[in-house]
Order: sequence, then C-alpha cells, then structure tokens
Amino acid sequence: MTRIVGVDPSLVGTGIAVLPHPSTAAPELVPTLVTIGETGSDRDTVATTARRIARTTRAVLQRVPTDTEIALAVIEGLPYGTEGGRHEERAALWWGIAAGLTQRRIPIAVCNTTHRAIWASGSGRGDKAVCTAAIKALWTNVVVRDHNQADALIVAHMAAQRLGWFPIEHPQHDIANRMTWPAGLPDVLPPAPPKPPKTTTKGTRR
Repeated sequence: MTRIVGVDPSLVGTGIAVLPHPSTAAPELVPTLVTIGETGSDRDTVATTARRIARTTRAVLQRVPTDTEIALAVIEGLPYGTEGGRHEERAALWWGIAAGLTQRRIPIAVCNTTHRAIWASGSGRGDKAVCTAAIKALWTNVVVRDHNQADALIVAHMAAQRLGWFPIEHPQHDIANRMTWPAGLPDVLPPAPPKPPKTTTKGTRR
C-alpha cells in the first residue's frame, strides 16, 4: 500500500497525517492523524532540551510507516520572521525529521506557511482556525483534533493532488503548481493558468 505523509513540526505538538492511496482504502479513505510533542520550559538546560528534541524526533519518525512505500512526504516549513517560537529548537526538530526521512530515501517537499494558508483559505494570511475549518469541510469523515493535525492533513492533501490522487477541488488549490517538488514525480498537474497581460490606461485627450 502506497502512502503519503504530511508533517507539521513543533516540539509542543507535531501534527502527522498518513494518507493511503485511494485505490487501496476500503470501505472509505480515512487518513491516520496524530499529534506528538512535549512541553518545555525556558529554565530547561541545554541537555534537557536536547533530549526533548531527540525524543520528539524519534517519536515522529516512528509514526511514519515502515511496512509500505511512502510515495512522498511534505513538511511544513518553519515560519521564520515571526515573533517567539524558539526557532533554534524548532529548526533542530525540523532537520532531524528531514534527515530521518532522507535516510529512508523518501522524497521530501517543503510547503511554506503562506502556500499552506492560500491552499486552505484562499489567502496567505488565513489563520489557524480558518485553515482548520477548511480542511475539516473537505474531510468530513475524519476527526481532526487540533490545528497541528489540520496543517499536516492539508500538506498531505496537497501532495496527493501533486501525485494525481485527488482532483483540484477549488481554484486556490492550484497552489501546487507554484511549489517546488522533488525530482522524479509524475507530471500529472494541470498546467498553471497563464498570467493576464498587464494593461496600462492611457490618458484621454480632451
């Protein structure tokens, strides 16, 4: 059974979505969703934080099935430039997950937060609540417990569209045309619509 994996990395709550191929899912297609993470403290030592990162990385990678082919993994990119978030710790987790997937020779794509928001809401500024509601509306048969799982399912769904598993449901879903995907994937996406020509308004003589 071929699967897709979507990951929204966070030390407090990493969302993971494992999506089976529609042709092998019976009686209905139901992704597996899980949230993994631990809370920390600003008072934690370097050693404590390092162990927390290592535990979370291992736990996330253990949720990626080993008994089947993973056709594609999509990891949500880190939102650099925003306030807070302990970026160095989140980056360590991010690269640990990416390294583990790479060791298994799983193709990886990165979806930045803006593309994820556009896909779900039509706006790059779509917040967590809006994006979560949007993916719940698409997957009415799935219990999405938090925004971490919602984001993971969004990027997994995007990967499924990229591989031709699902159709493009809404106009904003052609965002897949703008993403950078690993080499060797099938060329199944419809061509990106041409950009409208720029028009200039000339002044009217009186």
